Amino acid sequence: MKQTKTLTAISVLALSHLMTQSTAFASSSSDIQTKLKWSWSTSVFHPESNQVMAAPIVVQLNDDNGDGKIDEKDVADIIVVTFEGNKYANGGYIRALSGVDGSELWTYSNGGVIADARYAPAAADLDGDGLIEIVSTSALTPYINILDHQGNIKKQLLKSASGWRSVGDIALADINGDGNIEILAADGVYSYESGLLFSHDWAPSSIAFDSNGDGQREVFANGTLYQNNGAYLWQYQANDTVWFSSVANLDGDDKPELVVSVPASLSTPENSEIAVLEHDGSVKWRVNNLSNPGGSVQAVSSFLGKPSSSATTVDAQSAVYGYTHWAHQQRVLAENHQLAIRSGAVVDAIGANSQNMIGGSGGSLSTIDTSKVRAIDVTYGKNKYTWKYGVLEMSFTLDNGAKVTVGSKDSAFTYLGLEWKTKTVPYLGLEWRTKTVSYWFFGWHTKQVAYLAPVWKEKTIPYAVPVTLSKSTTVRYDIPQGSQLLGMNVWSKEKHLFKHKQQVNAVQFLVGKVTADQSHMGIVYAGYYAVDMYDAQGNKVWSVANDDLNSGKIGVSAYDFTGDGIDEVLVQDR
Repeated sequence: MKQTKTLTAISVLALSHLMTQSTAFASSSSDIQTKLKWSWSTSVFHPESNQVMAAPIVVQLNDDNGDGKIDEKDVADIIVVTFEGNKYANGGYIRALSGVDGSELWTYSNGGVIADARYAPAAADLDGDGLIEIVSTSALTPYINILDHQGNIKKQLLKSASGWRSVGDIALADINGDGNIEILAADGVYSYESGLLFSHDWAPSSIAFDSNGDGQREVFANGTLYQNNGAYLWQYQANDTVWFSSVANLDGDDKPELVVSVPASLSTPENSEIAVLEHDGSVKWRVNNLSNPGGSVQAVSSFLGKPSSSATTVDAQSAVYGYTHWAHQQRVLAENHQLAIRSGAVVDAIGANSQNMIGGSGGSLSTIDTSKVRAIDVTYGKNKYTWKYGVLEMSFTLDNGAKVTVGSKDSAFTYLGLEWKTKTVPYLGLEWRTKTVSYWFFGWHTKQVAYLAPVWKEKTIPYAVPVTLSKSTTVRYDIPQGSQLLGMNVWSKEKHLFKHKQQVNAVQFLVGKVTADQSHMGIVYAGYYAVDMYDAQGNKVWSVANDDLNSGKIGVSAYDFTGDGIDEVLVQDR
């Protein structure tokens, strides 16, 4: 059985952000060393509201470094929902705590905003203004409340349900790939702009994921999988409500699995279970939790060992983009789904890591997660600074719609040229027409006669205009469905005495499948009586009795405290 040690705090620690009583289970008997950064216990605003149940969320709320922007360069802050005593069912106040010292960031001049204290809010930039919005709700309000970064209600969306059936964990995801983030709530899916997209039965926790590899995300809520337009796909038949769910690849294939928890209750423990479902809803394995019902929160991570290297099979490759003449070729395969790229004005070097790269030594270092890449736009041509030919820019489109760009197409050599266009011009021409005339010939008669009449006409003529042309070409390569980017063939001309001037001259993308050994993956299930660890096949590895039988566990997460590549289990008391 795995040895354990505990860490208890009502504080923020140097290695993890904790706001409630927590316990960490580790894989060795050595102590976990942490350093208290700050703690929070009360406030001048409703000081009686000082209890926290739902897990905090980490966001960027203020400009700590004074550069005029709120971004990742500032210290991250924390959002919590606090309540009084044991009155969590009545809701609590949303508070913003500075990540620097724990001081409160909001003035609460609006009287504070109430949210359900049992479920975590969510945060993201929903309107594209570069600032975070916070999404929450309460059983006491008919609305989903959207707060700005200063704690004021920015927008309200009318809920489709009311009371307890309208509250649960909130998730945010772009489910249809249009670049806009949707809100996954307990009673349905909402658009920030237009409100309800579709409703579903109450779900305390919903998740969005691509179940079939088509690039669109489906929504899993209370055991049912919906298309992103609300159409029913399939349902897992459980004997009680499906609460918490996780998405993971437990068998190393190219499709995800769903880990679902059915907590049931102490009065109906026979209905409690944890199960793993295939992407199509079929049951991979299922375990009844008769002896440990309730709770049902879970985590899936590398609890049982270090992740081993994956086996990759290259089964397709793109065309070659760039210039291979007199250039040296080297195959570069990603390590742990990571490629290292040095770039500045152009793409300087590419490698499996920063110590093993082909190309030059210039530019700054970036890393690309190849498992998330769905398309690459590559620009190659003549460099206007050096007049050398090579790869100028690569822009990687990720599965969430984000783009990561290295190099710059602006470095392409440009010149003044002529471009032929056409335009329509008027001109005066002649057109035959007819008219009726009268004449006398033993009486008045009429006849039609032809004549030429001047008329305005139009014609299309070519003309040349001066334009700035670029000696570069941009091509898009889409990763085939069911495959992922594994690496590249890279060409670079050797410049032994001038390594800093060397660059990438051509690339060819390698795609295929990754077969991973998932034996290190573990699933933690936190029930009412114990915290249980299962392996990827559903075998119970260890079980640790709860230290407080009057309170089930309501939060589970993973963190490698010891730096050995194996995650420890962090659980949160109610």
